[in-house]
Amino acid sequence: DTDKTLFGQILVKFPDWTLGTIDETVQARYRTFDYTEESAYAFCMNTLEKTYECIFDFDYLHRTVSVYDSNSLVSTTDLFLSYDNFIQNITKKSLSDEVVTALQVQGSTEDITIRGVNPIGGDVIYNFDPFKSLEWMDQSLIAALNAWQTKISDKSTQMSAYYLDYNTKNAELITLKGNLVDLQSQLNAYNQTKSIQIANGDSLSDINAKIEQTQTAITAKQTAITSKQSEIDTVVQSIQKLQNELAIANNFTGQQLRVLNRYLIQAVYKEDNLVFTDSMDFAARQKVIEDLYAKGQRLLKRLSERRTEISIDCENFVLDKQFENFRTNLQLGKLLRVELQRGTDVANMMLLGFELNYSDRSLSLEFGNRYRLMDAYSKYQDLYGKANSTANTVTWNKELWSYGVKDGK
Repeated sequence: DTDKTLFGQILVKFPDWTLGTIDETVQARYRTFDYTEESAYAFCMNTLEKTYECIFDFDYLHRTVSVYDSNSLVSTTDLFLSYDNFIQNITKKSLSDEVVTALQVQGSTEDITIRGVNPIGGDVIYNFDPFKSLEWMDQSLIAALNAWQTKISDKSTQMSAYYLDYNTKNAELITLKGNLVDLQSQLNAYNQTKSIQIANGDSLSDINAKIEQTQTAITAKQTAITSKQSEIDTVVQSIQKLQNELAIANNFTGQQLRVLNRYLIQAVYKEDNLVFTDSMDFAARQKVIEDLYAKGQRLLKRLSERRTEISIDCENFVLDKQFENFRTNLQLGKLLRVELQRGTDVANMMLLGFELNYSDRSLSLEFGNRYRLMDAYSKYQDLYGKANSTANTVTWNKELWSYGVKDGK
């Protein structure tokens, strides 16, 4: 029943529009929102696209709206642009100053933190891939980074299992403590009853039996609580041991850490739309935290990519009928294989725009490795678009992150 969904409520206000397709991965995501004074369109294109990691596709001809997962939307075509077919001239633009290598991931409250599921501990995640080449660092540091990343990947499942075990045992401990309170209340009631019976000269055999039975149950419950707390302490020690093993300071020499420090460019990401509800058990809460961690990882992957934009002047195949296949498969947002340098450099590049001049029949294609062209408006929206967004933010505090280096390393 779409009328009960968030987007269904939006469409109620626009009866001329209907829902097209919504990816199942987007449907499965749970987010909460405060009241917003944005327009419906701005809410969809800014807040919802960011928080649900999706892309809205408005079909103005049929008045339908479809929603796609931005993490799986991009597909590759069979088109290959080269100097031997259509390419005349290529202009490259690299925007490496936007790279982020360390992302601090924050939840909506102090309770919602990735510290428990982050294999390296803390709430900061790293990606040094933009600088992991001999142009920036030596081979030994590249090898150390690769080994560290492999170790983190191998231990991530184990960390999730530890965290789930920790939450499960904490839930069991809370239940045991609740049972103990109930037993203690029952014992107090029995003692009050015994006092009355003593005053009345009644027989105490039954009440003494109940008191003894309850005291035995209390002792057993206290033993169970102590045992459960010991189990929790063991899990905590295992988590701390694993995080200490994977900590950045323990996987590189002092000199390597000093080199890495040159490439630490930090941003802070705060997600306000992932929340805990009263009905959530520990497993559900862990899912929220793991979603936050996964979203931070996906965001850092995008932010750590050097933004590259390429403008290609082409032979105008769009207006030539013999190249019908090229024209029909040329779609914005799709990946094309592009020969960036004659005979040596071929890469998959996303088509972000094109300019077709009918007067001189010229064709210019715009490619990039991100979803949008980095024009002035997009840059403003990406970095300062808070006026139209009440959801998550990326605060750019570059080159402010630092960490200690152990003596002797």
